[in-house]
This record gives sequence, structure tokens and C-alpha cells, in this order.
Amino acid sequence: MQGQRGDALICTTCSQVYPSVGGVRLCVANPQRALASRWRALAEQRRGLTASKAKLSEAATPGRSRAALALAERGLDGQLANLSVIERAMAPAAEYLSTRTRVSDPFADFSTSDDSWWSSLNMLPYFYRDWGGTWEAGFLAELFGAAVEEHGGDRRESVAVLGCGACGLAYEMARLFPAVFGVDFAVDSLLLAKVLLDGGTVDVRLNFPRAGVPMAQAAVRLQGPQASQAPQEPQPGRGRIELVVANASRLPFASGALSCVITQYLLDLVPSPRTLAAEIHRVLATGGIWINFSTLSEKSSPPVVRAYDPLDSLDPASFLERSGFVPLRQAMHRYVHLDQSALSEWAMTATHTPILSVARKDGSPSPPVDYFADYFAGRTGAILSMVPRFSSYVGLIEERTHGVDGSGERQLVAVFDRENRRPVGREGAAAAAWLLRQIDGQRTTAEILAALQREHGDAGQAGAFLELLRELQECELIAFRSA
Repeated sequence: MQGQRGDALICTTCSQVYPSVGGVRLCVANPQRALASRWRALAEQRRGLTASKAKLSEAATPGRSRAALALAERGLDGQLANLSVIERAMAPAAEYLSTRTRVSDPFADFSTSDDSWWSSLNMLPYFYRDWGGTWEAGFLAELFGAAVEEHGGDRRESVAVLGCGACGLAYEMARLFPAVFGVDFAVDSLLLAKVLLDGGTVDVRLNFPRAGVPMAQAAVRLQGPQASQAPQEPQPGRGRIELVVANASRLPFASGALSCVITQYLLDLVPSPRTLAAEIHRVLATGGIWINFSTLSEKSSPPVVRAYDPLDSLDPASFLERSGFVPLRQAMHRYVHLDQSALSEWAMTATHTPILSVARKDGSPSPPVDYFADYFAGRTGAILSMVPRFSSYVGLIEERTHGVDGSGERQLVAVFDRENRRPVGREGAAAAAWLLRQIDGQRTTAEILAALQREHGDAGQAGAFLELLRELQECELIAFRSA
């Protein structure tokens, strides 16, 4: 990467431009799609909340409690107000998109990345935790800080906090490292976090016991560090923080570039823990440490597409050793996760038992060959002669719903197993059906590409299609063999 046109970065190999939007770097394969996907999700949430509020007038009939209607309306108003806060933070993204022409991507609905992370509306309890002066934020800062002090050694040059969300932990790590990278796939969460990191305030309304059942509501003002302490420029005793939108399984760091990697409630959520572990091993310097804090994995955890091996959870130390790490510490902690009981008696509490593990990168194993990286770097086209096959169940079905009034609707759904499915648009369904026919375990990548270009023209450009295959491989949905 090198600087180009202000804060944007450009790959010197493939000339891909990675922009900086609102001070947040977008280091993903398709920055425009990442922004547009989040912006569409916010618009859909606003339409849904507005429609729900409109239905309240229909419910105002004899026999309905006025008090219940008032609570429901107040809860919806609070969520709409929160959306406005997020939309203001997303203004740089909207401005960026307004200067770009929308590019059609028939495979976007089949992508596993666009819906892999929670919306910033669902992240607001984490913002309260990180910036509301909670005991939980203090507990986590002390927990990770002690792990760094005990196992980090003298080499503390840089740390990446993956899945950083509200960025409270990234802010705390700036006391221990001169360079901190807060990495998350959700650009809306990072732009909102940047408002706080820059010393601003964010006003949110939290419904209790949960968003859709607003028995009570609390208005909370979240305050970032004072402007004189804002960490966007190095302060005495505190490192610089840089926020980066990136796929945790494909990080924008050179091999061996980082002293430490932190994952908090991420290993149990990513599509493939094995892929994540391999990527963390790649970016860590030999002797660097990985600090992970998460609950044991469950197949039902988001995102929608998930490769899961229960034995990895039952024996974390062996999982780390197979991934090229030396386990240093493992300890279970019992605590109340996202404790908001100080705000309302209606707040739900949930006791979690996450495991803190600390591991040091060993010199082995050798990283697997990345045929996609070699292709995009122009080193070899070996991936074109390989044969992709599905290694997990994938299907496309049609669902029909029927209402009591005889109405119904038709919906196309991509299915990844019996529990995991997602609706797709008509264009996406056609692309998915085509892809399912082509990846038959017999055709090479080059043959599939040739067929795509014959049938779909520009939509079959090699780069975009290979990015999709790479993504499906990272999620362990497909595997490749030599022809």
C-alpha cells in the first residue's frame, strides 16, 4: 500500500484504491458495496420502524390500553432517534456514495460478508458499556491490560483489536501500545465510535427489557475522552488509534507486522475460526501474542454462514497448537455481560462464562499457499486450473407465505443448512442458481469463468468472481482440488 489522493491507499500490485471515509479506512475488496450495504440496512430499519409506528394508530381501538400504546410509541420513537444519531455519523459514507455510480453485482445476495455483522442499532448496548462509565468496561480493560503486561514482553509496537465495535477496548490499549488498530467490518459502528474517540458526545435511548418490548426507557449521554485527550493524534503516554473496516479473516497488514492481536467475542462469531486463527498467525510477528476472550462456539451463532467444529471448543489448547501457537494461559471468567441494571429495574441480565486464552505465535506451521493472493499479485494463475467443489450444504428454495385473509407472498431463500438461511432478490437468486450448477466438482475455475463471461458479459469479470470464490473458501463453503 502507499498513500494516494489524500488519505486513500492504493495497492501497488493491482492498483485497487482503498478510500478513507470520515477518517475510517476501508480496506475491503469492494469498499463501495460495503458502504452501500450498510446504508441500505439503515434505510430498511427506518422503513420498518416507521411502518410499525403507523400500525399503532390501527391498534388504537376500544379494548386497547392507552398506556401500552404510549409505551410502544415511545419505544419506537427512541429507536428512530437512535437511527438519526447513526445516520449523522454515517454522513461521510452517504457523501462518498453520492459521488459514485452504483455498480450492479448479481452475486451480492450470495455474499457471506454483507450480513455477517450486527447493525449499529444492536450495538448501542456495547456503546453504553464502553463509554458509559460501566464496571464492565473497567473489568475488561483490567483483564486485557493484565494479560498484555504479563505476556506481552518488551516488544509492544502495535496491536490490532479485531471486532472492536464501540472501540472502548481499543482506546484502553492505547495506554500500552504506540500504535492501535481498531478493526471491524461494520463501518457504521466505526464511524459512530470515531465521534466518541474524537471527544464528542452521543445521545442514545435504550429500551428495557429489550428494544421491541419497551416497558421502560433510559436516555443516556455517552461522552468520549475530552478533546485534549482525544487519541487521533499521539498524546503523552498514549498511542495513536486508527480505525479500519476490514474482514478479520483477510487483514490489511503485512505478514509479521503486529506485536499483539486481541479478539473479544469474535472467535465464536466468525464464519470459520480456523481461517481466523491462520490469519492472526500470519500478521503476528514471531513471539507476538494473541489474546482471545469469548464464549464457546455454537453453530447457531451469527453470522448466517458458519463452519463449525465442536471439538475445537472442547479443546481450545489443541486448537491453538494446531494453528501454530503456544498456549500460555487459559482461564474461565464468570460475569454479567452487558449489564444495564444501573439504568432500569427492567434491564435483563445474563451471566456469561467466557474463556480468556493467551497464546504466543510459534515459528510454525508454514502458512498455506494463498492461490487467490498469488493471482491478484500477478505471480501465478494456478487458481484458474483448480476445481472448486462445495464442502458444505448449499441450496436455493422458494418459500410461500399465506395469511389468514388468503394473501401471501413468494420469497426466494438461499439455504446453508436447516437453521441458516437468508432471503435473496430475484437477480441474486438467478446468479446463485447458476453458481450452484457450475460448481459441480468437475469444472475448473477457468471453465466456470469462461461460461460466466459468455452468459453474463461484464458481470463475469474475473476479479469480482474470484473475490466471491475466495470469500466462500474462507467460510469453508467451497474447497479446491487440482484438476
